[in-house]
Amino acid sequence: SSGLREYAAGDEARRAAGEDVKTDPVQFVQVQRLAAEDPERFATLDINKLRGVFSPADIRAVGDMQNDIIKNGAKSPKAVTHGRIVAATRDLAEAASITLVGTKGSQRQRAAAQLMTFQDKVSADVAAYVAENKRQPDDDTIRKFADRWLMQATVVGSGVFTDDVKLLFDIAPGTAIKIEVPNSFRDRVLAAAKRTGRPPPTGPEIGMLYQNPRFR
Repeated sequence: SSGLREYAAGDEARRAAGEDVKTDPVQFVQVQRLAAEDPERFATLDINKLRGVFSPADIRAVGDMQNDIIKNGAKSPKAVTHGRIVAATRDLAEAASITLVGTKGSQRQRAAAQLMTFQDKVSADVAAYVAENKRQPDDDTIRKFADRWLMQATVVGSGVFTDDVKLLFDIAPGTAIKIEVPNSFRDRVLAAAKRTGRPPPTGPEIGMLYQNPRFR
């Protein structure tokens, strides 16, 4: 796992469907922050106190990271990667108003849930990158992953008069969306296609390329 959580197949789908969700988002974000900022203190956390507050899968993820820190100390691969993800994405999240600062009650729960989802998405991107490249991404690449999930997208057919606009990470997989692609990016893609003798990509194909951090 690249972040605090494990990414077992189907876990995200079950969460999205609202099944077996027990983790309190505010508590999760606080534990996540502790893991990033003070891993040694995090390693001494009594996970029994998380029962009934965290889901079984998230408790296992906490235990796995604690064991890795106890085994490897400050060089714990799990803790180092998690800390880099949190550090590289914190200011981007705050700029998108995804923060617990100044929130309370239901607004605080919503902000924490958004942070959980956002950092889950970035962590999954980092894990995929490591699997493909056999090395850790640099901070700039992590920020590109984050930038992708912070794109604004219009949810097609979501409104009567105007459709909802949401951040990409906050939209369920498979939802029909529309993303405004900058003309500069569109021109660059079309020029590259012409230069290499390939057929010009369609609008939706350019939109998919724009969502991929590799091409931005």
